[in-house]
Amino acid sequence: MNKIKKFSITFCTLLLTLTVMAQNNQNTQNTNNQQADFVPGQVLIKLKESAKAQKTSLSTQMKATTLKNHPKLGVELWEINQADSKETTLELVEQLNNNPDVEYAEPNYLWYVDEGIEPNDPYFPQLWGLHNTGQDGGTPDADIDAPEAYCVPVATSEVVVGIIDTGIDYTHEDLAENIWQNLGEDADGDGQVLIKSGNTWIFDPGDENGIDDDGNGYVDDFVGWDFVYNDNDPMDLQSHGTHC
Repeated sequence: MNKIKKFSITFCTLLLTLTVMAQNNQNTQNTNNQQADFVPGQVLIKLKESAKAQKTSLSTQMKATTLKNHPKLGVELWEINQADSKETTLELVEQLNNNPDVEYAEPNYLWYVDEGIEPNDPYFPQLWGLHNTGQDGGTPDADIDAPEAYCVPVATSEVVVGIIDTGIDYTHEDLAENIWQNLGEDADGDGQVLIKSGNTWIFDPGDENGIDDDGNGYVDDFVGWDFVYNDNDPMDLQSHGTHC
């Protein structure tokens, strides 16, 4: 029997799920236990735009040598000869941050990546595409290295990822609070178009007015649009699109 596959589009913010976040918190605590390790004698420094001409005199004053330049960021890595210990380095960083010509200065911190963090989701071992141990007779490590990626610090909710698939379960416990919401359709002005009613996530009744409030051609497109059935419900009905 032929089945019509439903394709829809929605958005979710690029955040780790709560289960992974909890384990990342533990990883952060481990980093704190390392007492923010950094390279003695090295400082990352950015001068204020109005003080770029002062770079030579300041580096000479600090007896600093430029090891690396990041022109797009306006940041340089300096090696300061007189800083031969971590304590001295921190003192010089404080001195630089008190300089009116300096936007900011900080030590050259060291980051340590462990072997990876696995979510406590009981179905995670089935997702060989994320972490392949050969569990289905495949090639170990033929995957996207998801556990290793989970170790990389991510602290932004401003990145929006578009999902073009058979839909997405925007009410899923790991996704609902991270789903992008189109506040251009927030008719009642309460700052949300997807709300929790009891144990269920629903579209805010105060926003369902049948009007294209944001003028983009789609009526009440609160979290995306279903381009097959041409409606505002991009729910995943094929059990495939909820891999965000």
